Amino acid sequence: MRQVSRFRWAVGAAMLLVLVAACGETVIKEVPGETVVIEKEVIKEVPVEVVVEKEVVRTVEVPGETIVVEKEVIREVQVAGETVVVTKEVVKEVPVEVVVTKEVVKTVEVPGETIVVEKEVIREVQVAGPTITVIKEVPVATFAKFGEAPGLLQLVQAGRLPPVAQRLPKEPVVIATQEIGRYGGDYRAGFDSPGSVWSMQLMNFTGLLRWTSDGNLIIPHVARKWEVSDDGKVYTFWLREGMRWSDGAPFTADDVMFQYEDIIGNTDITLKSEKRGGALFGKIEKVDDYKVTMTFEKPNYLFSQMVTQLDVPGFVLPGYQSGIPYSPRHYMAQYLPKYAEGGQAALDKMAKDEGLSGWSDLFQERFATILNPDKPVTRPWVVETSIRAKQYRANRNAFYFGVDPAGNQLPYVDRLVFDLVADREVLGLKAMAGEFTMTVVAAADYGAFKQNEDKGGYTLYNWATQGGTDDSLFFNMSWQGPEKEYINNKDFRIALSLAIDREEINQITFLGLGVGRNVVPPPGHPHDPGDKYVKLHTQYDPDLANQMLDKILPNKDSQGFRLMSNGEPLHLIITTRVKKQKEDVGDQVVRYWEAVGVKTKSDVITWDQAILRAEANEAMICNETHQTTAFLFSAPTKNAPVALSGCENIGPEFARWFTDNKQGIEPPDDIKRLQFLAIAGKNVPEAQGNEMAKELFRMHAENQWIIGIVGMVPRTRTVSNNMGNVPRIAMYGWPMRTPSNMFPEQWYFLRE
Repeated sequence: MRQVSRFRWAVGAAMLLVLVAACGETVIKEVPGETVVIEKEVIKEVPVEVVVEKEVVRTVEVPGETIVVEKEVIREVQVAGETVVVTKEVVKEVPVEVVVTKEVVKTVEVPGETIVVEKEVIREVQVAGPTITVIKEVPVATFAKFGEAPGLLQLVQAGRLPPVAQRLPKEPVVIATQEIGRYGGDYRAGFDSPGSVWSMQLMNFTGLLRWTSDGNLIIPHVARKWEVSDDGKVYTFWLREGMRWSDGAPFTADDVMFQYEDIIGNTDITLKSEKRGGALFGKIEKVDDYKVTMTFEKPNYLFSQMVTQLDVPGFVLPGYQSGIPYSPRHYMAQYLPKYAEGGQAALDKMAKDEGLSGWSDLFQERFATILNPDKPVTRPWVVETSIRAKQYRANRNAFYFGVDPAGNQLPYVDRLVFDLVADREVLGLKAMAGEFTMTVVAAADYGAFKQNEDKGGYTLYNWATQGGTDDSLFFNMSWQGPEKEYINNKDFRIALSLAIDREEINQITFLGLGVGRNVVPPPGHPHDPGDKYVKLHTQYDPDLANQMLDKILPNKDSQGFRLMSNGEPLHLIITTRVKKQKEDVGDQVVRYWEAVGVKTKSDVITWDQAILRAEANEAMICNETHQTTAFLFSAPTKNAPVALSGCENIGPEFARWFTDNKQGIEPPDDIKRLQFLAIAGKNVPEAQGNEMAKELFRMHAENQWIIGIVGMVPRTRTVSNNMGNVPRIAMYGWPMRTPSNMFPEQWYFLRE
């Protein structure tokens, strides 16, 4: 099995929480031939319910040697009517010196309830000088008794809800916590428009797999485990037996097959050649009720990274239905002609009654979790209102499949409450007054929020980012207007880059927290093309910019603005979505470009308007964030036009050509090379993929298809002083769906 790759460049020390306390006994025996046998027995005799731990078996290859890790069950001990499985762990056949650096067993007692046993084993194997660290994580697999929220317990006692043990899967996901939390409270936040569809989704997320908070590791989530074939072509996922949808219906492999065959495979509701989701699943096959395989024609070594991102909120747009690996068959089938009572005619009538054009529009409305509160989900909270409402709310999912280390069903927080506040200044004032549990703070507002920490009852948390830039200018290389001649000119784009004073923008908009840079990965990342390319063409040099532009557009009008070859003024329009930071940057870029004679406008519109404009190929330049450089092959759309991706695209018509049977506009050879590198990199061994990525980022720096401005700015949020278990140090990134990688379901309020 190919192990999940880890990013050595990630922030700080590992933040996987380990409960540390010694228990048990270790015996080390010397055997002729320098073979070391390490044995460890853990026998707990306890007159209460017992938790049986489940271990991972690994074979670790050392050049010229092999360490075989085995697990053996040696006996069962009866204690007060319960069975304790005692295991013996053997490391053998290692003809080198083995040093045991750490073996710990931690017992956490919840009086009269549950004993939770967790274990982490770390060994260092000394082989001819270098040290190899082998880490084995041992998750808790079984609990004798579970805790639940008081409100749910009351429903159980009233006979309106099954007992918690019947609502959880056989092996619930155990989510690490800094502290065992308490139930209750409303998490409150704000959003400025219905277009902010991710406002709640990033808090309320599930997927087959999931990132840890430091961005170093991918771990099981909806899937209890997964394996990858040696050739990278076959992924096997084991689902959680007994897991349920939020309405209590069983969650099985049939829900995966329904999504694959009846939704992704249905071209009436999903784009035929859609590559953002459907094609990425390969061929899905059901092995049994809780096991599926996904088989690819080519090696797909980075699919584990991609599958962590496949849980879209259900946009009402064709194609987005393919971005999720499972759907509730028992609910969604009624909206497909194949299964609906009365067939398509009945669905068309239902659609007409609701003011929709036909059954496919009706299906998309029902599929969209942001619009349809009745759709069953696997998320920690279940929405009770539409995103179109003035208050977007979600309640605890009584069937959520996660527990804390003490066996208490998550989430701790009762409700998520998001208030629609269209006026962004009012939204900021409410946040500063402490009315929200957590809110995003723009770099320009950092000082004001910092000064108000005590009064507002919050603390500012700063989370590291993963390279790229906070604001970038995406040229539409498939633009068809008269400006095309200049947008396609490499020297023109370089001149515009040289005309921007990035350090001034950094100081004014980002308070000096960032650094001027190109859209490349963070330093030390395996895809980092080198220091030369981080800064290439980013120096502020208006004189050189003018010299270059004089060769391209020598003629000017009476106001000093440059004229195109047809005699008309060149007028660049930057599409900027409504956001203070982006508006500030857009205004400054207009000033810099007009100073070198290029008339420019920053056109501020909403996010959803920007998406529609860009995907219609009507956006000349887009001012957008580009922070997926560390995830090139699993999130490629910002780096190459391989799929429609809103305003974050250097050629929507090139993307359409690439994905839709050569329909759009055929790109030039250099853009085709970008497309090839962005897609092919996941199908080759890691070392080769790294070189391909470096080539792609060198091309970007040299050609300035995307003008990077300022990057590496920490992501700041206010966090209520009444909220516990929110990590102070973490990695922020879109592919990790932050803050979902910080496990909001285990956040809790310290007091009522």
